[in-house]
Amino acid sequence: MKKIDFYCFCFDNVDQTDFSGMKARHGSHIFDNMNFDISNAKQLGKFAAFVKETGKFYDAHKQEIDLEGKRVFPRCIIPEMDTLLSALENAGADCVVSKDENDFVMNWANAINPTFRDVELTTLGEFLDNFESYKQKFGRVFFKTKQKNFSCEVLAAAKLGGELAPIVSDGEFGESNHKADFSDFFNEPMYIVITDSSKDHGDFRFGMLPRSTEVMVQPYLNLVRDEEFTHIPVEFRAFVVDGEFVVSRSWIPERGVPDGVKDYVRGVIDVMSEKDKTFVVDILEFEDEKGNRHFDLCEINPISCSGYEIGSTIFVTEDEFEGKYYSGDKQDESQR
Repeated sequence: MKKIDFYCFCFDNVDQTDFSGMKARHGSHIFDNMNFDISNAKQLGKFAAFVKETGKFYDAHKQEIDLEGKRVFPRCIIPEMDTLLSALENAGADCVVSKDENDFVMNWANAINPTFRDVELTTLGEFLDNFESYKQKFGRVFFKTKQKNFSCEVLAAAKLGGELAPIVSDGEFGESNHKADFSDFFNEPMYIVITDSSKDHGDFRFGMLPRSTEVMVQPYLNLVRDEEFTHIPVEFRAFVVDGEFVVSRSWIPERGVPDGVKDYVRGVIDVMSEKDKTFVVDILEFEDEKGNRHFDLCEINPISCSGYEIGSTIFVTEDEFEGKYYSGDKQDESQR
């Protein structure tokens, strides 16, 4: 891959230096990992920030910089992805991923299917209105929002008919003692949704999303669990830049990556179009009804927003950081 000139982040204002403020507001550990990325970029002398308040780019010393013709690797959260990519495009930067590529990756389910299952891209409203059909088709139904709001197995979904039964202390639904026609208030039908995490309780996170929310629906798989960390499914992630397999890793630190995973990723690269060759691919391992294990495509992710869940691997593309923060598999120098 071509050498990176800058790793570019998206800040609200010129006084912002990292994502500690967002960590304080939202509590998510991903902001710690984003700060880790910022620290690495500064150590490399390759830090850049797009400031939404001014519409300009700055270096680590808050000096305005010109990114025209520079090779830039965008790093951001999903809600700021379009903003950052548009700014880099307008600045004439040689961005690792274009807006068109990014749009393709976000809609990957329209272009490529996993080997062992169908994935349908639809809307939340359509999914809820037709849940029984999905249940009949898939048996067990797994649901994920395209923007990664949340994911879960959906066990049941029922439209509220104006009468709401309160949930009593033992988790059971009590007798209705009041009317609550939410459909009049929100101008759309409301549902109670039971998920694998809510069990007997309704999962009201669904009520916070508009019906137009894009979602992916697919059959639930019996994922293989790690032998040591039995609560964690076996899953692998690979970074692909300009059609090159850059690096792969397990979700469990220090775990090796099987050759079957690498072969599967190369197959995904082959079926992607020539102009859509920069992405992150997640590979899962599941067990079928006969007890046989298979690797399959979990999902394809935008490279600008990936790597923050358990720590970034982006910087293994830099000689200065090889072996220092990561000990996984990577290509040798002749393949870069």
